[in-house]
Amino acid sequence: MTRTADVVIVGGGVTGASIAYHLAQRGVRKILVLERKFLGAGGTGRSVGIVRQLYPTPETTQMVLRSLKIFQSFGDAVGGHAGYTGCGVLIGVSPSMRPQLEKTLTLQQALGVRARVLGLPTLRWSMVASTRPDSAPSCTSPNRAMAIPSA
Repeated sequence: MTRTADVVIVGGGVTGASIAYHLAQRGVRKILVLERKFLGAGGTGRSVGIVRQLYPTPETTQMVLRSLKIFQSFGDAVGGHAGYTGCGVLIGVSPSMRPQLEKTLTLQQALGVRARVLGLPTLRWSMVASTRPDSAPSCTSPNRAMAIPSA
């Protein structure tokens, strides 16, 4: 084990691993990541592995768009296999939430997120079954995906 390091990162989950990755990309070589058990042993390793983009702030949206590009080319960017599977998402909201949904989507679309509001006729046409008739309008985001959290 290395006795000295230029950077010590406490926590080997997604945030700690990302910090180590980005530091290495910037030329830092002596990086030590400390984790109690093993990398991804905490909440990261127990997550469902959703790679989503629908966040209400510009900062978070920009961060996840950059992350999406890395997941899509994980083998080239990081090495190995993250289990990335593009599957899209459909999110239903009550009619009273439509103004907030549209406001959030306007921000996200301006930043490059591929998402749009679908009305009930489009949902029916798409043969998407809704368990709640009042759940229209809905939002679809085709770049939503899944990955292996411990990769």
